[in-house]
Amino acid sequence: MARKASGRQGSAISDTQKMILTEKAVRAQRAALDPYRDCLAGDDFAIVVAICADEAANPAPMAERSDIDALRKALEAMGYLPDSLALVDLAARRLSPGELRILIEQIDPVAIVALDSMASAELYASFGSAVRDCVDIREGVKVLMGRKVVSIDGFSASLDDPESKREAWQRLKELAHWRSR
Repeated sequence: MARKASGRQGSAISDTQKMILTEKAVRAQRAALDPYRDCLAGDDFAIVVAICADEAANPAPMAERSDIDALRKALEAMGYLPDSLALVDLAARRLSPGELRILIEQIDPVAIVALDSMASAELYASFGSAVRDCVDIREGVKVLMGRKVVSIDGFSASLDDPESKREAWQRLKELAHWRSR
């Protein structure tokens, strides 16, 4: 004998309940990232995380730098929302490898951009043995635990040299294929 549908599903939640759950999730995300505010700027739910560690390359605060504006414009040209970027400034505060990994996992980006060789080294140190399982797509572009990682040694300086700038752009274009989750 077939059961009659009651017209009401037991797992459905109201719009108000959804809004409350969303607000709780946002508060939880922000609270989890609060310990990193001295070296973190940008979107707490970023699709792309950019990491810089070499203060000598550009001593200005990361969020105010012209190279970060160029990175935002490049990401926007590839279809990313202009504010879908989180900035991790390891020159402002050195994180242990464990802390950096926790920070990245908490944000849970689709892609990571290491803007200098020190940032690349810190990033790969934070993922330890998982780095052995990295898939190399091409020089400077890897897949690490499902995230595309682009390493650009000296991104800030590359903007002043046409050949280096072209190479940086080519690497960044790899992210265009990973826009959506």
